[in-house]
Amino acid sequence: MSSLDPVPYAEAPRAIRAALEPLRGLRLRTVTRAAEMLTLGFGELEMVGKRQVAQYALNLQAPWRLDHLATGTVTGRSDVWEPLELPAPDGWHWDEGPNLRDHLLGQLFPLNEAKRRFENQSDDFIVREIEATAAGDLTIRFAGPYEFRVLPQSTRQEAWRLLRPGDFSPHFVFEAGRAGYEQ
Repeated sequence: MSSLDPVPYAEAPRAIRAALEPLRGLRLRTVTRAAEMLTLGFGELEMVGKRQVAQYALNLQAPWRLDHLATGTVTGRSDVWEPLELPAPDGWHWDEGPNLRDHLLGQLFPLNEAKRRFENQSDDFIVREIEATAAGDLTIRFAGPYEFRVLPQSTRQEAWRLLRPGDFSPHFVFEAGRAGYEQ
């Protein structure tokens, strides 16, 4: 676990909403993954060193899902461990693909193969509203008919963190039932 300066449990929803408030009005710009961790990039793309990154990154290690309000779940965390086709081909491994999650995300966002990320240009994915609970649950509502939900389930592990790539200011982290800025 990291060294957090946690807020009191009863104050967590307000603190989480305040930390995530800069995302309101920003476009979900990029979707990437490192192993099973998903990273959502919000805002304009900027150069940080030699890499082009979004202004904000929300790293997710907790269960999550992307819902379409009219048709239901589009994809979720567990889809990364599912082969695109059943039965799985001999020797199939989720990280070498193709896996169901990456395929379903590719239906919404074009894949930039050179940068190994999905890139969004749609106004449907501009952050409209953010809800949070003391347990670290997040609901990010977009301008279009989509919601992104995060549902932490661990009493020991980091669930999610918000950071500004290239900025060395403290990250806002939710882990082990505690929310706060990493020290």
